[in-house]
Amino acid sequence: MKPLSVYIHVPFCKSKCKYCHFTSDCNYSDVFSYIKALEVELVKKSKHCKNHCVNTVYIGGGTPTTLPDGAVLRLSEVIKNNFNVDIKEFTIEGNPESFSIIKQEEYIKSGINRVSLGVQSTFDDTLKAIGRIHDRDQALTTLERLSRDFSVNADMIVGLPKSTKDRALTTAKELLSTGISHLSCYSLQVEKGTKLYHEVKEDKVNLPSEDDTVEQYDAVCDYLTSHGFSRYEISNFAKEGKESLHNLSYWNCTEYLGIGASAHQYFNGRRTSNICDKEKYTQRVLLGQSTQSYHTKLTVNEQKEERIMLGLRLSRGIDVKRFNEDFNCDFHKEYETALNYGKNYLKITEDSISVLPQYFYVLNSIIQYFI
Repeated sequence: MKPLSVYIHVPFCKSKCKYCHFTSDCNYSDVFSYIKALEVELVKKSKHCKNHCVNTVYIGGGTPTTLPDGAVLRLSEVIKNNFNVDIKEFTIEGNPESFSIIKQEEYIKSGINRVSLGVQSTFDDTLKAIGRIHDRDQALTTLERLSRDFSVNADMIVGLPKSTKDRALTTAKELLSTGISHLSCYSLQVEKGTKLYHEVKEDKVNLPSEDDTVEQYDAVCDYLTSHGFSRYEISNFAKEGKESLHNLSYWNCTEYLGIGASAHQYFNGRRTSNICDKEKYTQRVLLGQSTQSYHTKLTVNEQKEERIMLGLRLSRGIDVKRFNEDFNCDFHKEYETALNYGKNYLKITEDSISVLPQYFYVLNSIIQYFI
């Protein structure tokens, strides 16, 4: 059977962070109808997946850990009852303040074995500046507790208000001290339309310079790699065997379903996405109407370009053998010119093409050689 991943989007949050541009809001009045819509969409899409087997599930958001008690358990049962399953990794996202012991017990019963916790910083003044509603002690205590029962990822962001290289290093050190096995480190992106965007534009908030942010990232990267974490993707670090299987399915261009408002999907050579408005999404699903806002059938050339763009994000790079088999071509011959242009930035072998770690910052320029 073909491998399949399932992503479920939960667009509910107790509070909207100032930098967040994802589909989410703080109105829970329709939460039970939304959960029902997720169940209906799962069952509907399962009918097209008889030749597939679900290997990974990811419930993201938003803040899925704020769903009513029992909701996640119900969703897991719908998946197991309607799909062929051999689930290697079942992940849920959450925030420190919403991850109660009762929730933890429900998730274990649901089969969840991986947790991704949004921390971002272990400095309370920075957390307050970006609108987070947890504090340092709450985050570290929660991570320690979760690490006893799950593989745990923590998210942190460099380039935040009040951040410095020393503060970024302190955050990384404190997160690792809790026993986590995976850390995702991102540079702050100030998205148009967010509260932080307007505060920066109006000079109410000062951010580190681009050079300072790079220095923070490099310091964190060096610290993690010197403490048993491998940088297996541009922004992701893990202990051996603890890489995110679900995210690897994206980067490896494996098929996945997108369930919920704004969720994206790649299935049967087509990329689709659902409408972002959760009320309209819920209404349309329950009425048996289409929820698609975008649909495209990828050409062979587009599939090749995606495989290259996503493959080069990984430290192991593009799997040349798989590429040649899937597209019936000779990668080294077809991209001879690009490989020649990029030879100073790439590690080129018969089996793989990867970007040398020191050139990850210019990845987009390197990709242009190929597309």
